[in-house]
Amino acid sequence: MLLVLLGVYLGFILPAADIHRLTPLSGNGGFGILRGAGTFFFVFAGFQRVAIVASEVKEPERTLPVAILVGFLISAVYFVLVANGTAALLGPKGTAADQVPLFTAASRTVGQWGEWLIVAAALLATLTTLTAGIMGASRVAQAMGAYRELPQKFGQGHGEKKTPRFGILVFGLGTAAVTAIFNLRPLLDVANVFILFWYSVTNIAAIRLEKAKWFAPRALSWLALAGSITLALTQPWWAILLAGGIGMLSLVFRHFLHR
Repeated sequence: MLLVLLGVYLGFILPAADIHRLTPLSGNGGFGILRGAGTFFFVFAGFQRVAIVASEVKEPERTLPVAILVGFLISAVYFVLVANGTAALLGPKGTAADQVPLFTAASRTVGQWGEWLIVAAALLATLTTLTAGIMGASRVAQAMGAYRELPQKFGQGHGEKKTPRFGILVFGLGTAAVTAIFNLRPLLDVANVFILFWYSVTNIAAIRLEKAKWFAPRALSWLALAGSITLALTQPWWAILLAGGIGMLSLVFRHFLHR
């Protein structure tokens, strides 16, 4: 449904867009491009959640690679079209200065109906992302609880599918509290550092796999690891320090948990 709403949005804005407004593509230079890539990296974090629930997927060795690749391609195409179409309509400076550029672009081309279209798309995207994020995080916490990396309460499952109810409750309430208390924009910078660190760890795990379990050449994991670290280092210094501090506190918590 979200793809349909974004498709309608593209159908209205692309005829009014001017491709010449997209130049120069370099923007603020190479560092600015890398920081921008790191800032929006979270939009692709959902693909790792597919692997998190691999135990609940039939024939994961065959199903997951296809699902991830196809989903990635569809998302990438939509992301490029929506981002560049909006920038080509409002101009790079207008897009950067606007808090809700898609809302502005839809209002300018369609009017009030365009505004409602973007509101509906935003609500749908938010709900699906929150649901997937909470379910994915609770499954990770369940595995960590089973290995005593978190309190064992997180490792408990209920019902035939071993649903981690405690983890879902904790992450659901935590998400609601964070959303209500904090300004999400700076919080996103910290979250991006953690996401990029998570991807770095994932690539390290892939590098350490036995050759018989490789899905892609090991060099690809090394390249992805280098890219994740590079993007993480382009994030605001305060976000890197804050994420590092939280990481250190987590290690201290783990130490006392294992004791």
